[in-house]
Order: sequence, then structure tokens, then C-alpha cells
Amino acid sequence: MFLSLILLVCLVLLYKLRIIMDDETLCAAFGIGVIRKRVPVAKIAACEPIRIKW
Repeated sequence: MFLSLILLVCLVLLYKLRIIMDDETLCAAFGIGVIRKRVPVAKIAACEPIRIKW
């Protein structure tokens, strides 16, 4: 029962990754948004696309 509860909480917190970018910030949020990171666009020096093969 306890393990099922832990797995359910993990599922709710990590079920999707959402990336939102506006003029000032880049925001990456997992699940319902409890775990998130905001970065000002001015602090981003470079970026490049990558492909993750499953």
C-alpha cells in the first residue's frame, strides 16, 4: 500500500515535461508544476537541438 502511494505521487509529479518560453523567461515544469525551473532568457548563452533515442 505504501509503495503504491509513493508511485502515485511520483506519477502526478513527473507525468509530463512542459517547456514555456516568453520574451523574458524560459520555464521548464514537470507534472502539475510543483517541480519547475525558470531561467531568464538573457542568461542563456547558446542552445542546440538534441535527439534522445529510446
